[in-house]
Amino acid sequence: LNESYLIIGESGCGKSTFLYQDYIYHPFNLFNKIFPYFHAINWLSTFSLFLSSSQIMNLDSEKINRIRKNYSFMRMKHTILYLDGLDELGSQFEVKRNLIIELIHLMKNANKCEIKIACRRNFADRNNYFKDIFEDENFASGYQVYEIDYWDSDTLEDIAMKVLTNKKLKETINNQSNEIQQKAKKWRSVFLKTLSKRKTEVFKTEPSFDKCLINSPLLLMLFLYTNLFTKDDIDISKNISKYELYEKFITAISESVNVNTNKLNEEKRILAEIAFEHFIKSKTPRINFINESKLSRVDMLRKLIKKSIDKESCEISFIHYSFLDYFVAY
Repeated sequence: LNESYLIIGESGCGKSTFLYQDYIYHPFNLFNKIFPYFHAINWLSTFSLFLSSSQIMNLDSEKINRIRKNYSFMRMKHTILYLDGLDELGSQFEVKRNLIIELIHLMKNANKCEIKIACRRNFADRNNYFKDIFEDENFASGYQVYEIDYWDSDTLEDIAMKVLTNKKLKETINNQSNEIQQKAKKWRSVFLKTLSKRKTEVFKTEPSFDKCLINSPLLLMLFLYTNLFTKDDIDISKNISKYELYEKFITAISESVNVNTNKLNEEKRILAEIAFEHFIKSKTPRINFINESKLSRVDMLRKLIKKSIDKESCEISFIHYSFLDYFVAY
Protein backbone atom coordinates (compact mmCIF):
# COMPACT_ATOMS: atom_id res chain seq x y z
CA LEU A 1 0.00 0.00 0.00
CA ASN A 2 1.58 3.25 -1.12
CA GLU A 3 0.26 5.33 1.75
CA SER A 4 0.63 6.00 5.46
CA TYR A 5 -1.74 3.95 7.57
CA LEU A 6 -2.64 2.73 11.02
CA ILE A 7 -3.78 -0.88 11.11
CA ILE A 8 -5.68 -1.93 14.22
CA GLY A 9 -7.30 -5.11 15.46
CA GLU A 10 -7.49 -7.54 18.32
CA SER A 11 -4.73 -9.87 19.39
CA GLY A 12 -3.79 -12.55 16.85
CA CYS A 13 -5.91 -11.20 13.99
CA GLY A 14 -2.96 -10.77 11.61
CA LYS A 15 -1.78 -7.16 12.06
CA SER A 16 1.93 -8.03 12.20
CA THR A 17 1.62 -10.41 9.26
CA PHE A 18 -0.14 -7.74 7.21
CA LEU A 19 2.51 -5.15 8.05
CA TYR A 20 5.41 -7.50 7.32
CA GLN A 21 3.90 -8.61 4.00
CA ASP A 22 3.60 -4.95 3.03
CA TYR A 23 7.28 -4.50 3.92
CA ILE A 24 8.39 -7.59 1.98
CA TYR A 25 6.31 -7.01 -1.14
CA HIS A 26 6.44 -3.23 -1.41
CA PRO A 27 7.85 -2.43 -4.91
CA PHE A 28 10.86 -0.57 -3.48
CA ASN A 29 11.69 -3.36 -1.06
CA LEU A 30 11.33 -6.03 -3.75
CA PHE A 31 13.84 -4.16 -5.91
CA ASN A 32 16.27 -3.86 -3.01
CA LYS A 33 15.87 -7.57 -2.25
CA ILE A 34 16.68 -8.54 -5.85
CA PHE A 35 19.43 -5.94 -6.24
CA PRO A 36 20.89 -5.35 -2.76
CA TYR A 37 23.90 -3.47 -4.16
CA PHE A 38 21.66 -0.72 -5.47
CA HIS A 39 20.06 -0.45 -2.08
CA ALA A 40 23.48 0.08 -0.52
CA ILE A 41 24.24 3.09 -2.75
CA ASN A 42 20.63 4.35 -2.64
CA TRP A 43 20.27 4.06 -6.41
CA LEU A 44 16.53 4.57 -6.04
CA SER A 45 16.98 7.21 -3.32
CA THR A 46 14.61 5.25 -1.10
CA PHE A 47 14.95 3.91 2.42
CA SER A 48 12.64 1.59 4.36
CA LEU A 49 12.93 0.44 7.97
CA PHE A 50 10.91 -2.23 9.79
CA LEU A 51 10.96 -2.16 13.60
CA SER A 52 9.31 -4.85 15.71
CA SER A 53 8.36 -4.25 19.34
CA SER A 54 11.64 -5.77 20.57
CA GLN A 55 13.66 -3.57 18.19
CA ILE A 56 11.73 -0.47 19.28
CA MET A 57 12.44 -1.48 22.88
CA ASN A 58 16.17 -1.30 22.08
CA LEU A 59 15.96 1.99 20.17
CA ASP A 60 18.21 4.74 21.51
CA SER A 61 19.78 8.03 20.37
CA GLU A 62 22.96 6.26 19.28
CA LYS A 63 21.05 4.04 16.85
CA ILE A 64 19.15 7.00 15.43
CA ASN A 65 22.41 8.93 14.95
CA ARG A 66 23.87 5.91 13.17
CA ILE A 67 20.93 5.92 10.76
CA ARG A 68 21.32 9.67 10.28
CA LYS A 69 25.03 9.32 9.41
CA ASN A 70 24.56 6.43 7.00
CA TYR A 71 21.73 7.94 4.99
CA SER A 72 21.27 11.47 3.70
CA PHE A 73 17.53 11.81 4.13
CA MET A 74 17.48 15.29 2.62
CA ARG A 75 18.32 13.71 -0.76
CA MET A 76 15.87 10.84 -0.37
CA LYS A 77 12.88 10.71 -2.68
CA HIS A 78 10.93 8.28 -0.52
CA THR A 79 11.17 6.77 2.98
CA ILE A 80 8.98 4.14 4.62
CA LEU A 81 8.90 3.40 8.36
CA TYR A 82 7.10 0.32 9.70
CA LEU A 83 6.35 0.21 13.45
CA ASP A 84 4.92 -3.07 14.71
CA GLY A 85 3.55 -3.87 18.15
CA LEU A 86 3.74 -0.50 19.88
CA ASP A 87 1.13 -1.84 22.30
CA GLU A 88 3.61 -4.51 23.46
CA LEU A 89 6.10 -2.02 24.92
CA GLY A 90 4.31 -1.46 28.24
CA SER A 91 5.95 1.34 30.22
CA GLN A 92 8.76 1.41 27.67
CA PHE A 93 6.36 3.15 25.28
CA GLU A 94 6.46 6.36 27.31
CA VAL A 95 10.26 6.13 27.43
CA LYS A 96 10.59 5.51 23.69
CA ARG A 97 7.88 7.97 22.61
CA ASN A 98 10.26 10.87 21.88
CA LEU A 99 12.78 8.59 20.17
CA ILE A 100 10.04 7.23 17.89
CA ILE A 101 8.92 10.75 17.01
CA GLU A 102 12.56 11.79 16.45
CA LEU A 103 13.02 8.90 14.02
CA ILE A 104 9.79 9.79 12.23
CA HIS A 105 10.82 13.43 11.81
CA LEU A 106 14.24 12.34 10.57
CA MET A 107 12.72 10.19 7.83
CA LYS A 108 10.22 12.93 6.98
CA ASN A 109 13.11 15.03 5.61
CA ALA A 110 12.62 13.07 2.40
CA ASN A 111 10.27 14.32 -0.32
CA LYS A 112 7.72 11.67 0.65
CA CYS A 113 7.46 9.64 3.83
CA GLU A 114 5.09 6.81 4.65
CA ILE A 115 4.53 5.79 8.28
CA LYS A 116 2.86 2.42 8.79
CA ILE A 117 1.86 1.34 12.29
CA ALA A 118 0.17 -1.79 13.65
CA CYS A 119 -1.28 -1.98 17.15
CA ARG A 120 -4.31 -3.03 19.14
CA ARG A 121 -7.48 -1.00 18.88
CA ASN A 122 -7.61 0.10 22.51
CA PHE A 123 -3.98 1.27 22.40
CA ALA A 124 -4.57 3.39 19.31
CA ASP A 125 -7.57 5.00 20.99
CA ARG A 126 -5.46 5.95 24.02
CA ASN A 127 -2.67 7.53 21.98
CA ASN A 128 -4.24 10.17 19.79
CA TYR A 129 -0.87 11.71 18.91
CA PHE A 130 -0.75 9.14 16.06
CA LYS A 131 -3.31 11.36 14.38
CA ASP A 132 -1.16 14.45 14.90
CA ILE A 133 1.84 12.70 13.35
CA PHE A 134 -0.04 11.45 10.32
CA GLU A 135 -1.76 14.76 9.64
CA ASP A 136 1.47 16.76 9.61
CA GLU A 137 1.41 19.28 6.78
CA ASN A 138 4.68 17.92 5.39
CA PHE A 139 3.04 14.65 4.36
CA ALA A 140 2.42 14.32 0.64
CA SER A 141 -0.88 12.58 1.35
CA GLY A 142 -3.11 11.70 4.27
CA TYR A 143 -3.32 8.40 6.06
CA GLN A 144 -5.84 5.59 6.27
CA VAL A 145 -7.05 3.58 9.25
CA TYR A 146 -7.64 -0.10 8.54
CA GLU A 147 -9.25 -2.47 11.00
CA ILE A 148 -8.88 -6.24 10.81
CA ASP A 149 -12.10 -7.75 12.09
CA TYR A 150 -12.68 -11.31 13.25
CA TRP A 151 -12.13 -13.97 10.60
CA ASP A 152 -15.05 -16.00 9.31
CA SER A 153 -15.11 -19.77 9.72
CA ASP A 154 -14.82 -20.57 6.00
CA THR A 155 -11.59 -18.56 5.66
CA LEU A 156 -10.11 -20.18 8.76
CA GLU A 157 -10.97 -23.61 7.37
CA ASP A 158 -9.09 -22.75 4.16
CA ILE A 159 -6.06 -21.72 6.22
CA ALA A 160 -6.28 -24.92 8.27
CA MET A 161 -6.27 -27.05 5.13
CA LYS A 162 -3.18 -25.26 3.81
CA VAL A 163 -1.37 -25.72 7.12
CA LEU A 164 -2.28 -29.40 7.44
CA THR A 165 -1.16 -30.19 3.88
CA ASN A 166 2.08 -28.23 4.17
CA LYS A 167 5.25 -30.23 3.59
CA LYS A 168 7.05 -28.68 6.58
CA LEU A 169 4.28 -29.82 8.94
CA LYS A 170 4.69 -33.39 7.72
CA GLU A 171 8.43 -33.17 8.40
CA THR A 172 7.75 -31.79 11.90
CA ILE A 173 5.38 -34.66 12.66
CA ASN A 174 7.95 -37.21 11.47
CA ASN A 175 10.48 -35.77 13.93
CA GLN A 176 8.24 -36.50 16.94
CA SER A 177 8.18 -39.62 19.09
CA ASN A 178 6.40 -42.67 17.67
CA GLU A 179 3.41 -42.11 19.96
CA ILE A 180 2.98 -38.46 18.93
CA GLN A 181 3.59 -39.32 15.28
CA GLN A 182 0.78 -41.86 15.21
CA LYS A 183 -1.59 -39.57 17.05
CA ALA A 184 -0.78 -36.52 14.88
CA LYS A 185 -1.11 -38.41 11.61
CA LYS A 186 -4.43 -39.91 12.65
CA TRP A 187 -5.89 -36.59 13.87
CA ARG A 188 -4.62 -34.75 10.78
CA SER A 189 -6.22 -37.31 8.46
CA VAL A 190 -9.58 -37.25 10.27
CA PHE A 191 -9.72 -33.46 10.52
CA LEU A 192 -8.82 -32.98 6.85
CA LYS A 193 -11.71 -35.27 5.93
CA THR A 194 -14.02 -33.20 8.15
CA LEU A 195 -12.92 -29.97 6.46
CA SER A 196 -13.19 -31.49 2.98
CA LYS A 197 -16.70 -32.71 3.76
CA ARG A 198 -17.78 -29.23 4.83
CA LYS A 199 -16.52 -27.80 1.54
CA THR A 200 -18.84 -30.08 -0.41
CA GLU A 201 -21.89 -29.71 1.84
CA VAL A 202 -24.63 -27.31 0.84
CA PHE A 203 -26.07 -26.78 4.32
CA LYS A 204 -22.86 -27.23 6.34
CA THR A 205 -23.96 -29.84 8.87
CA GLU A 206 -20.39 -30.58 10.02
CA PRO A 207 -19.06 -28.53 13.00
CA SER A 208 -17.19 -25.32 12.18
CA PHE A 209 -14.76 -23.09 14.08
CA ASP A 210 -17.69 -20.88 15.04
CA LYS A 211 -18.71 -23.54 17.54
CA CYS A 212 -15.49 -23.39 19.56
CA LEU A 213 -14.96 -19.61 19.42
CA ILE A 214 -11.86 -19.76 17.18
CA ASN A 215 -11.96 -16.50 15.22
CA SER A 216 -8.36 -15.53 14.43
CA PRO A 217 -5.30 -17.09 12.75
CA LEU A 218 -3.43 -17.19 16.07
CA LEU A 219 -6.17 -19.11 17.87
CA LEU A 220 -6.38 -21.43 14.89
CA MET A 221 -2.65 -22.20 15.12
CA LEU A 222 -2.93 -22.89 18.85
CA PHE A 223 -5.87 -25.20 18.15
CA LEU A 224 -3.99 -27.13 15.43
CA TYR A 225 -0.77 -27.43 17.45
CA THR A 226 -2.60 -28.65 20.54
CA ASN A 227 -4.54 -31.31 18.67
CA LEU A 228 -1.54 -32.51 16.68
CA PHE A 229 1.04 -32.70 19.43
CA THR A 230 -0.84 -33.61 22.62
CA LYS A 231 -2.61 -36.72 23.84
CA ASP A 232 -5.93 -34.89 24.31
CA ASP A 233 -8.09 -33.43 21.54
CA ILE A 234 -10.09 -30.22 21.47
CA ASP A 235 -13.56 -31.04 20.19
CA ILE A 236 -14.48 -28.53 17.49
CA SER A 237 -18.18 -29.07 18.19
CA LYS A 238 -17.92 -27.81 21.79
CA ASN A 239 -17.41 -24.32 23.19
CA ILE A 240 -13.94 -23.55 24.49
CA SER A 241 -12.72 -20.27 25.97
CA LYS A 242 -9.51 -18.54 24.92
CA TYR A 243 -8.11 -19.17 28.38
CA GLU A 244 -8.71 -22.92 28.04
CA LEU A 245 -7.09 -22.95 24.61
CA TYR A 246 -3.93 -21.22 25.89
CA GLU A 247 -3.91 -23.55 28.89
CA LYS A 248 -3.97 -26.60 26.63
CA PHE A 249 -1.33 -25.14 24.32
CA ILE A 250 1.09 -24.48 27.20
CA THR A 251 0.42 -27.97 28.55
CA ALA A 252 1.26 -29.27 25.07
CA ILE A 253 4.66 -27.61 25.25
CA SER A 254 5.34 -29.22 28.61
CA GLU A 255 4.40 -32.66 27.28
CA SER A 256 6.85 -32.26 24.41
CA VAL A 257 9.76 -32.08 26.87
CA ASN A 258 8.32 -34.39 29.53
CA VAL A 259 8.17 -31.81 32.31
CA ASN A 260 6.28 -32.86 35.43
CA THR A 261 3.24 -30.98 36.72
CA ASN A 262 5.02 -29.35 39.65
CA LYS A 263 7.73 -27.91 37.40
CA LEU A 264 5.12 -26.68 34.92
CA ASN A 265 3.10 -24.95 37.65
CA GLU A 266 6.24 -23.32 39.07
CA GLU A 267 7.22 -21.88 35.69
CA LYS A 268 3.68 -20.68 35.03
CA ARG A 269 3.63 -18.95 38.42
CA ILE A 270 6.91 -17.17 37.63
CA LEU A 271 5.65 -16.02 34.24
CA ALA A 272 2.41 -14.90 35.88
CA GLU A 273 4.41 -12.70 38.26
CA ILE A 274 6.40 -11.25 35.36
CA ALA A 275 3.24 -10.69 33.32
CA PHE A 276 1.50 -8.93 36.19
CA GLU A 277 4.54 -6.73 36.80
CA HIS A 278 4.62 -5.87 33.08
CA PHE A 279 0.88 -5.14 33.19
CA ILE A 280 1.25 -2.81 36.17
CA LYS A 281 4.16 -1.00 34.54
CA SER A 282 2.04 -0.31 31.45
CA LYS A 283 -0.30 1.68 33.70
CA THR A 284 2.42 3.80 35.31
CA PRO A 285 5.34 5.89 33.98
CA ARG A 286 7.96 4.25 36.20
CA ILE A 287 10.09 1.27 35.19
CA ASN A 288 11.00 -1.69 37.36
CA PHE A 289 13.47 -4.05 35.76
CA ILE A 290 12.68 -7.74 35.64
CA ASN A 291 14.58 -9.88 38.12
CA GLU A 292 16.97 -11.99 36.04
CA SER A 293 16.94 -14.75 38.67
CA LYS A 294 13.27 -15.38 37.89
CA LEU A 295 14.00 -15.96 34.21
CA SER A 296 16.80 -18.36 35.01
CA ARG A 297 14.22 -20.73 36.54
CA VAL A 298 12.04 -20.72 33.42
CA ASP A 299 13.47 -23.45 31.21
CA MET A 300 10.59 -25.19 29.52
CA LEU A 301 8.42 -22.12 28.84
CA ARG A 302 11.31 -19.88 27.80
CA LYS A 303 10.13 -20.08 24.19
CA LEU A 304 7.07 -18.04 25.19
CA ILE A 305 9.16 -14.95 25.98
CA LYS A 306 11.76 -12.77 24.28
CA LYS A 307 14.30 -10.71 26.21
CA SER A 308 15.69 -7.30 25.38
CA ILE A 309 19.22 -7.42 23.99
CA ASP A 310 19.96 -4.16 25.81
CA LYS A 311 22.48 -5.14 28.50
CA GLU A 312 21.53 -2.21 30.70
CA SER A 313 18.01 -3.47 31.18
CA CYS A 314 16.32 -6.78 31.66
CA GLU A 315 13.07 -6.00 29.89
CA ILE A 316 11.17 -8.91 28.42
CA SER A 317 8.07 -9.25 26.32
CA PHE A 318 6.02 -12.31 25.47
CA ILE A 319 6.45 -13.86 22.05
CA HIS A 320 2.91 -12.69 21.38
CA TYR A 321 1.13 -10.12 23.50
CA SER A 322 -1.86 -12.41 24.02
CA PHE A 323 0.32 -14.58 26.27
CA LEU A 324 0.63 -11.60 28.59
CA ASP A 325 -3.17 -11.56 28.85
CA TYR A 326 -3.20 -15.26 29.65
CA PHE A 327 -0.57 -15.09 32.39
CA VAL A 328 -2.08 -11.98 33.97
CA ALA A 329 -5.36 -13.89 34.20
CA TYR A 330 -3.51 -16.96 35.53
